[in-house]
Amino acid sequence: MTSASFLPFITALTAFAQAERPSIDQAKPSFSLEVMAVLSRSGCNSGPCHGNLNGKGGLKLSLRGDDAAFDFKVLTHELSGRRVNTSAPEESLLLRKATGGLPHEGGRRFSADSREYRILKDWISAGCPGPHGGDPLGQATLRFATEEFFLSWDKPSIGLKVVLDRGGNSPREVTHLVAWETTTLQLTVEKDGTVAPGPMAKPGSIIEGAVVARLLDRQTICRVAILPQNSKRSPLAVTQHPVDLALKGRLEQLGIRPAPICSDEVYLRRLYLDLLGILPTPAEARAFLDDTSAGKRSRLVDTLLARPEFCDYWALKWADLLRVEEKTLDANGVRAIHGWLRQAFAEDRPLNEMARELVASRGSTYSAPAANFYRALRDAETRAEAVAQVFLGIRIGCAKCHNHPFDRWKQDDYHALAAALAPIDYRVTANKRKDDLDKHEFAGDQIVFLKRDTVYRHPVNKKPLAPAFLGYKASGSADVPRQLGDWIADPKNPWFARAQANRIWRHMTGKGLVDPEDDFRVTNPASRPELLEFLTERLREENFQLRPLIKLIATSDSYQRAAQVPATGPDETYTAQAMLRPLKAEQLLDALTSATGSAIRFDGYPRGTRSGQLPGVIASAKARPGRANTGGEIDRFLKTFGKPDRLLSCDCERTEDTTLAQSLQLLAGPLVQQLLADQSNRLGELLKKETSNEAVIEEIWLASLSRRPTPAELAGALVLLNQSPDRRTALEDIEWGLLVSREFLLRH
Repeated sequence: MTSASFLPFITALTAFAQAERPSIDQAKPSFSLEVMAVLSRSGCNSGPCHGNLNGKGGLKLSLRGDDAAFDFKVLTHELSGRRVNTSAPEESLLLRKATGGLPHEGGRRFSADSREYRILKDWISAGCPGPHGGDPLGQATLRFATEEFFLSWDKPSIGLKVVLDRGGNSPREVTHLVAWETTTLQLTVEKDGTVAPGPMAKPGSIIEGAVVARLLDRQTICRVAILPQNSKRSPLAVTQHPVDLALKGRLEQLGIRPAPICSDEVYLRRLYLDLLGILPTPAEARAFLDDTSAGKRSRLVDTLLARPEFCDYWALKWADLLRVEEKTLDANGVRAIHGWLRQAFAEDRPLNEMARELVASRGSTYSAPAANFYRALRDAETRAEAVAQVFLGIRIGCAKCHNHPFDRWKQDDYHALAAALAPIDYRVTANKRKDDLDKHEFAGDQIVFLKRDTVYRHPVNKKPLAPAFLGYKASGSADVPRQLGDWIADPKNPWFARAQANRIWRHMTGKGLVDPEDDFRVTNPASRPELLEFLTERLREENFQLRPLIKLIATSDSYQRAAQVPATGPDETYTAQAMLRPLKAEQLLDALTSATGSAIRFDGYPRGTRSGQLPGVIASAKARPGRANTGGEIDRFLKTFGKPDRLLSCDCERTEDTTLAQSLQLLAGPLVQQLLADQSNRLGELLKKETSNEAVIEEIWLASLSRRPTPAELAGALVLLNQSPDRRTALEDIEWGLLVSREFLLRH
């Protein structure tokens, strides 16, 4: 056998030996740091490429460089002498494919004269030294040399610099090693760190965003704003309201001039929808619009916060988050936990105490309603994801199979949290489900209890895993779920107050300061961090009660802005202008019934029940407006307009997308037509009283749009009425036009 035939074996043996002893030659590239960073920077170990579950082209790497030892073995021990060729480094497949010298489905990743090429070639030339033990970054902190830039459209680009802070040692620049991302398509960043306007940027507009730098498992951000060339950062006159003051500095820095304050008509309708989920009655609208006294908006907030509909609306919101649906909980369980939620908001219970009770709950799902939280979450992993997302604003699901690619959480963090919730178990007293083949359906009471001898094993090494709460260790107590509830409810918890404050802001304005509202991570920074911190601290100061923070937001100028683009351009964060958004499914249905005055009756519920008060997903198979039987029309309507199935612990399941099916429901659907044609509705009552045309028109405008008609609208409606041979038909046509208008269908 020739010496050449021994070359692959010798190369592999040498690489293996080098892997067993840490390299101390700092002149040689470090595999754990520099080589792994180059693979990540070039996208080689990303999900669409070799970091895929099954790899690509016969090469599988750990996702985003999770496992340096695994990647080293793959590169040096498989196809040894080909992927890395220490005798002729430039002939290594690792280099030839990445530079386009050989066909490569991933295309050219870098050039032969690049720094990435030199690092990989030097590493191969040095004999492929293996990864050192421990964390290659140690206690070092990754950061940008400058954490924020304000650029101008006349010079809209700049080079960013990233450094590693290593304690007492001088910072090391690692710009050439980091992988780049941006939080918006309005910005783009080159490999050398040059940031500039992106493909979606509109020249001359205000652009806000962040650049994310990632080195192995460390991530950091730099905020970048590009302002119009003649932007003036002059002082902004705002009220002394604390919300407005928290936003003042940032708006001044960006040169944004907010939209004006909205009219009384807009504020009235907006507040009713945001606080109660319903429209004001004509009498309520008249009273507010005719009131000329000072402070009437603040008094209206107090009045609405004290109404029972406020509790209905927030019970609906939390029922979405807690997966309150009939298939898993059954009808009795749905009513039990919905009633518990409504009562909690009626009593103004602190949000952290509600969270504590839900997480620590057990017992009969009928007599201990909070236990239904676990009835919808059948395994430890699902519970861990739901608890993290709902109460902490953390989407930890990506860490189930590998370290989180966009956040700090490791696979161990995920499964340690799952271990804390693994002892939860169920005793099904009787399952009277309708479909014996559907194992996801439960009908009958269940007893949630703690199975104390439960052992949760890590899915990779199969070793028993000690419970922990995202870095916080559980004590030796056997009741770990109760410990978890206490930890979440602790005012010092770093995530709970922040997540709930953001959720409240998103509910009131339509967009979270962190968006999505339950996706807190370094790579998804808050658009207005100073406001988020203020709201978080205020929620803590108010003992986690909901109403004080809502009033604070509702009385600010920031909430009262008109839904129009400011003179300085659109504000993508919606802190300088109100956000137009469609009514939620239940809001829309209740608005239709309120505007027409034709109540819908739901079988099995008291007369006068609104769709916003329904505890579960299913309305009723026999819901009917007036006396007309619509079968499942109510359920179809609500589903069409985005009512969620409640299969996810996320408000994202409720869709706000407009569809053709929605247009057909409004234009030709039986429900709207039946509400209008109901002889006992608002129009019917007005006609019985022989009300004048002018008064009828004002009434339906107030009922539908919470305002009086303009002179032009009144004149046009009167012309139509005077020309029509059938007064009722003409009024139905006029009202139908209001119900399908943008002004009615949108929250302004």
